[in-house]
Amino acid sequence: MRVSGIVVAVLTALFAAPAWAQEDAQPVQDDYQDYLGLGTKQFKVRGRMGTEIWFDNNILLTDKKEIDDIVVVLQPELNVRFDHGQDYVKLDYRGRDRIYTDNDDFNGMEHYLNGMVHFKIDKFYVDLSDDYANRRDPFNNLQIQDKLVTLQNDARFLVGGDFDKFDLELSVGIRRFEIFDPLFDLFDHRRWDVGFTGFFDIMPKTQALIEYGYTNTEYDDEQVDNFITHRFLAGIKGTPSAKIRTTTKIGVVRVIADDRNNFDDTDDKTDLYVGLALDWDVTSNGTLSLGLVRQPVESIFTGIAITTRFDMGYKHKFNERISGKMGLYYETITESKGGEDRWGWGLSGGVSYKVGRHLHLDLWGEYRAKRSDDDNFEFDNMRGYFGAGLDF
Repeated sequence: MRVSGIVVAVLTALFAAPAWAQEDAQPVQDDYQDYLGLGTKQFKVRGRMGTEIWFDNNILLTDKKEIDDIVVVLQPELNVRFDHGQDYVKLDYRGRDRIYTDNDDFNGMEHYLNGMVHFKIDKFYVDLSDDYANRRDPFNNLQIQDKLVTLQNDARFLVGGDFDKFDLELSVGIRRFEIFDPLFDLFDHRRWDVGFTGFFDIMPKTQALIEYGYTNTEYDDEQVDNFITHRFLAGIKGTPSAKIRTTTKIGVVRVIADDRNNFDDTDDKTDLYVGLALDWDVTSNGTLSLGLVRQPVESIFTGIAITTRFDMGYKHKFNERISGKMGLYYETITESKGGEDRWGWGLSGGVSYKVGRHLHLDLWGEYRAKRSDDDNFEFDNMRGYFGAGLDF
């Protein structure tokens, strides 16, 4: 099936990879300053109103029909938190309203909601969390629909134990994903996952880890295969020096497809997983981060694919008012049956200036490129914005 670049970007980012392999593209700020004294020492409330003016040279993420636009983005936020000793409850909301200057059919408000309950009982702790995301991305599928509207909800239960020489964690999660488009709603699905991780002290500031994970993805439409994934990993997590923190994981992941669509059999696949992460405090005000992940994942094209991604980022605090960060990445996606392999890279950077206690100004720029064996999935995109945020 042929899909546009933005569909590939949205579907791949949101649900092609398991939850344990994903990044949150829209994090909610976890900063409870309680600027106006609305709360007490235990109960805190923080609000923020952000405004950004974007220039985007390719809002549809395609080389076939590049459309540029100036976009005004309004982002209201509300954070509420209640602390009781080591226990807490928090609720974070962020909206994002994108107003397109020349393409107002794409206008729409997005909603992101995160809630968590955390409590400790002796050496054990429990987290109950829920993440809700209602996205609206520019899209024009043969004039059928103006926006690609998706809904994703992740609920998770985690219990852990913090002992003298070892720590244990067990988690259970369920995801519901829906895409509100008559052509692509066959990708609606539910995903269960169960994970177990153990950390064991093997020397000062160094832990060995073992990890097992299971996922079961069930699609609503029988045209798409269901998948079961098992992963077995081992690794080392440590602090070699006061300025360096590292995590290394290696193991195998097995992806099993049920081949229920009867069109094309998907071979089950067992392949190597490698994960490397390093944080280095280069200076007292600057931190360099490096990451590399290589793993087999479910694929909306051929059933199973191998993804490899390298990330590098740097954050620096120049003084109490000015901070900056930059990042770059390179990634490849190799399909198990070939024909639609994809690769891409990106570079971004920006600075933030705190005018006072309540106001900050931001300047940001980004370039990203995608290439593929199929040029329907290729695009180049440059965008940048100037923004301001008011905390209250």
